[in-house]
Amino acid sequence: MTDSLRFSTEQQVVDALTKASQLLADARRKRDEPIAVIGMGCRFPGAVDLDAFWKLLHDGECAIGRVPSDRWDAAAFTSPQPKVPGKMITDRAGFIDEVDQFDSRFFEITRREASSLDPQQRLLLETAWRTLEHAGVPVESTAGGRHGVFVGICSSDYLALLNKTHQSAIDAYRGTGNAHGTAAGRLSYFMKWQGPSVAIDTACSSSLVALHHAIGSLRGEECEMALVAGVNLILTPDLSINLSQAGMLSPQGLCQAFAASADGFVRGEGCGAVLLKRLGDAIRDGDRIVCCVSGSAVNQDGRSNGLTAPNGIAQQDVIRAALQRSRLNPDAIDYIEAHGTGTPLGDPIEMRALGKVFGQRTRPLLVGSVKTNIGHLEGAAGVAGLIKTCLSLQHQTLPRHLHFAQTSEHIDWSLPIQVTDQRRPWQPAATSNDDSPLRRAGISSFGFGGTNAHVIVEEYLATESMIPAASQQGPTIIKLSAKTETALERLIDLYASGLPDAALSQIAATANLGRDDFPFRRFVVARNREELLAGLRGHGSIADPNDPSFADLMQIGKRYVAGEAIDWSAITPGRRDQMVALPGHPFNRQRCWLPQNKAVAAVSPIASASLASRPRAEHPLLGSQLDLAGKSIIFESDLAKVDYLDDHRLRGEAIFPATGYIEQGLAAAKRLAGRTLSVRELQLHRPLVIGKDACRVQIVMEPDFNGGYRCSIQHRGASQWLEHASMHLRESDQNELQVASWNEIGPKENCEDHIAVDEHYAAMDAMGIQYGSAFRGLRCLSTRGAAAYGLVQLPASAGDPTNYCVHPALLDSALQILATLVPTVQRAMWLPVSIDRVDFANLDVSPDNVHVGGRLLRDQTTDQWIGDIQICDQTQTVIGNIRGLRLQRLAAPQPQSSRTPSSNSASVASIGKPSDYADGAAYEAKLLDFAQQKVAEIAEIELHEVLLDSPLTSLGLDSIMAIELQDVLEKELDIHVSMDLFLKDLSLRALLHEVLSTSQSGDAHHASSSSDDAWVEGAL
Repeated sequence: MTDSLRFSTEQQVVDALTKASQLLADARRKRDEPIAVIGMGCRFPGAVDLDAFWKLLHDGECAIGRVPSDRWDAAAFTSPQPKVPGKMITDRAGFIDEVDQFDSRFFEITRREASSLDPQQRLLLETAWRTLEHAGVPVESTAGGRHGVFVGICSSDYLALLNKTHQSAIDAYRGTGNAHGTAAGRLSYFMKWQGPSVAIDTACSSSLVALHHAIGSLRGEECEMALVAGVNLILTPDLSINLSQAGMLSPQGLCQAFAASADGFVRGEGCGAVLLKRLGDAIRDGDRIVCCVSGSAVNQDGRSNGLTAPNGIAQQDVIRAALQRSRLNPDAIDYIEAHGTGTPLGDPIEMRALGKVFGQRTRPLLVGSVKTNIGHLEGAAGVAGLIKTCLSLQHQTLPRHLHFAQTSEHIDWSLPIQVTDQRRPWQPAATSNDDSPLRRAGISSFGFGGTNAHVIVEEYLATESMIPAASQQGPTIIKLSAKTETALERLIDLYASGLPDAALSQIAATANLGRDDFPFRRFVVARNREELLAGLRGHGSIADPNDPSFADLMQIGKRYVAGEAIDWSAITPGRRDQMVALPGHPFNRQRCWLPQNKAVAAVSPIASASLASRPRAEHPLLGSQLDLAGKSIIFESDLAKVDYLDDHRLRGEAIFPATGYIEQGLAAAKRLAGRTLSVRELQLHRPLVIGKDACRVQIVMEPDFNGGYRCSIQHRGASQWLEHASMHLRESDQNELQVASWNEIGPKENCEDHIAVDEHYAAMDAMGIQYGSAFRGLRCLSTRGAAAYGLVQLPASAGDPTNYCVHPALLDSALQILATLVPTVQRAMWLPVSIDRVDFANLDVSPDNVHVGGRLLRDQTTDQWIGDIQICDQTQTVIGNIRGLRLQRLAAPQPQSSRTPSSNSASVASIGKPSDYADGAAYEAKLLDFAQQKVAEIAEIELHEVLLDSPLTSLGLDSIMAIELQDVLEKELDIHVSMDLFLKDLSLRALLHEVLSTSQSGDAHHASSSSDDAWVEGAL
């Protein structure tokens, strides 16, 4: 009995010790487990994406340039003399394009909020999305997960710009739009992640410190996946002046790290991000692993020669700590991506620290710095160095370190350290304590506040069992989807023009398993890459009558397009670890920036005298250029003097045509740039009624960030200037002037099944669109399938086309062919509200005789039609292309924008009470119209953008706007809406239905209670 008890007790002790030992081993393994990089994204100077960034590095290019004219007046703030008060030493830096642009609709943010949003936050959203696309991780599949966000960010230039405006311009979004904490929180909010969300500011080391904390969070199991990002934008001259006064900026405007010519650093901007998982989890989930982070460390300089002076001993310590946590000896490292800013003080200290740590080695330690390519990205510098190193591991190549003509005399070159002054293959070397010949690198980032970070990365070698299998034979289905019809068409074009040279199974794995599903969907069934390309180009899927699986896949595709959820993993031949790079969801960026200066209210006497002394400009719609101070270039004309415009009438009023705005933008750009530019993102804000006596219009041209212009067309009303249209003018891409896939039949041959032109114009008259002779240019009209074709000739009454880029009457007649494609049951007055893009060849004069083809697509989410037009000359050469023309139904005249409350807007008086209606549905419909208009006003979006059956949050309506809507409904309609209903993420239709249902239930209960009370009184 005693022996048995003793045995049992001893066995329990052994079991307990074994279990404890296993737990300790597991804890150590988790503490030291490598972290897999499974996705990357970037937008750096000279590089809009990862492929462009690697090309820049591989080719040894420098992306440093002069300050764009739209940032600030470089001449006013630059002096070649050092430390001149209020001046910077150089006007050079690394800049990115279109920082004023943002696809707010894609990220479910209203333009009202987006204009107060720091562009750094907008850039983080776009780069994060691209990073998850690169990883092949659908964002929706991660919703609600314990995933973390760690952002390095340290600048606030946009807030400085906002704070220069009057206090009356402060809105509800300036705080959340510019606080660094919400930069991380907004990412977590959009992706519905519930792990740690942290913004870190340690100056230049911010993003590498963020990476260190993400590694700790993953190993500590605080999160299952982590996004690490860094961002920096240079929007004001202030910090550059400060750094110049401190003697830190290079007068030459270059980072010449470790060179004799090193004289300071040059600033840079951009955003980079990486997606991380524990290695074991990444292998389990079948992720494509870029490389691994084996260890990291962070420390502080403490007391040094000055707050911003580097501490060499602290740099040694942080590198040794990272090596120790990676369980590596110094000779296991092949390459160091150095902090390497190019300052005469910092470079020698960093090299001495590297010599102390890596000095006892026989082979040289290779060193380089990405700052020589793109500048010092400050808060994003660490992640820029990390992405460069990850790409170098992938390509097994070390790029050239630039601007290194002669070595610095302040560095001891007897150390076993060599700068990568030439591009070279990255050769791994086995070491005495490590038999695996893995390529390994260290990355350093040192903040000028004294916080240092160092990270060790190494390549990842898949095991034999993980090598991708041969691609499967037979038909395969590939899906595509987007948030809008226009975006889907652009995505298909991107696939067709940028399909990688990869197996069909790899393409299918990426498209089917690694992309989110959106409302607008297409699919292609193909047996090989060539058939896929043919399907993308509009030829349809090629059926194989001998293969029954083809029909099965076609049925699956039709169910998918109809909105059904499909288990893609069950029918996709490729695996997640086989994914390749495919084009991402296109962003439809629009300008979201500070309020723009309106056109001048009146011409000054000096300007008037100057204009009087110059010959008047000949262009009828552009008029003369005003002689004014400032950067804005303004033309002014009187449209009432242009006779043929009276022939463009809507319901009896002469309305300036949309094609007139296009011509004004093209003509102004040609006057300034000397060539034909491309119109982008034309927005028609309100119709312009042309008066009989005078119609004074100004065309305001403002240089933008990428060498083009923002154009605002404004009309002087009774008391103020109002903006009627806006657009961007950019460099034209002649590749856009190719015959579209839907227009493969030459336009000349398409006028066969004629539609009587006279009947066409009679139908337009009946709808209230009254064209006079100048706008009746159609000579031939027909439809074929989903496309329409016509011949247009400029009428003599439209005047001489010589002075025009493209005569508005000719172009308007070309657009008229789209009316034949609207189904008869939906015939109404459909008017243009926006155009994505207009491209024309560089024509000397406007043509007067063209062939046109057009197609029309339905956008169910916005209840709009979207049209594309191609214009060809007599030789069937494409000379013009219009893409993304949005048409909106006009039920009644609307001289005001839907954003502006009008005198005929619905109110409690016009809506009445439920008892005034024969049924509740009629009252609810009236109430819904009122609420839709109020949401448009509150969110500052167009009425057609308020989708009645989409969640209000998807429209960008947040809690602040919800409170405003609640207040409006209570004050104007005496309808109480509980804030709890807004928290349910309902659509506007569902919200009002529930409000009315609750109200009716309450009324019934109140009536019942009153009856009961009366009965009790009688009984007493």
